[in-house]
Amino acid sequence: MVDMTSKNFDKYVVLYLNGDFVGSNDVDKLRDMFRAISHQTNNIIIDLQGVSYLNSTSLGAFLSANAMFEKEGGKALICNLSNYLKNIFQITKLTLIFTIYDSVEDALKAL
Repeated sequence: MVDMTSKNFDKYVVLYLNGDFVGSNDVDKLRDMFRAISHQTNNIIIDLQGVSYLNSTSLGAFLSANAMFEKEGGKALICNLSNYLKNIFQITKLTLIFTIYDSVEDALKAL
């Protein structure tokens, strides 16, 4: 089971994700959340502290979100990855697209 909560600020939204994003319903909810947030702001910080696993479809959702926010002149930033998720991002070369931040505060400095 996954949980997604967001906290809105003036120029960005922090999206807190929890759980394992492995099922198609979970990834569909994630995509819907990205779309909804993109209508509010063009900057998002995605906090993955509560996530232990992402499948390839969920990684695709992150790529789509990145394109969506960049198209509007914004950024999609990722933070609080476990060592396992950092390894996944490195193996899949997603570190060439996303800069990984240690905390929400560090990601905020990049906005």
